[in-house]
Amino acid sequence: MEKSSYNGNISVLLCLIFIATLFIRSMYRPYNDIECSKIKNSCSIYTRSVLKPHRILEAEFNISDIKSHEIIKYRTHGHKGVTYTSYKIVIYLNNGHVVYLYNRAGTHKRAEEIYNSMVNNDDYILKGSYWHTLFNNY
Repeated sequence: MEKSSYNGNISVLLCLIFIATLFIRSMYRPYNDIECSKIKNSCSIYTRSVLKPHRILEAEFNISDIKSHEIIKYRTHGHKGVTYTSYKIVIYLNNGHVVYLYNRAGTHKRAEEIYNSMVNNDDYILKGSYWHTLFNNY
C-alpha cells in the first residue's frame, strides 16, 4: 500500500492565506464620516479606510435641499444560516440627486435617530470606524 503524498501543512497554509486575504480586503473597506451643521445649513459626507486614512469628500448638500428620506432594511445571511439585519439611510434631494449613507445602523430606530440628528442638531458629527462598518452597528 502506497503512502499518500497529501501533506496536512498545505491545507493549513491555504487557510492562513485565505484569512490573511480577507483581513487585508476588509482594511480597504470604506467607512464614512458625516458632518452636518444646521446653523451652516450643510452636510458633508467623507469616505476613508484603514489603509487609506485621507478623507475623500463623497457628498455635500444643504439641509434645506432635503426632500425626503428612506430607511432601507438589509438582510445579510451569515455563517450557519444566521441572518443579520441592518438599516441604511437614503436621502432624496429637491434637485433629484440621491445620497446614500453607508453608515448602516443595527435598528430602524437608530437609523431614524441618525437622520433626525443630522437635520435637527446645530452641529452633528458621526465618525465612522472600521469596527462599526464591519459589524454594521452604528
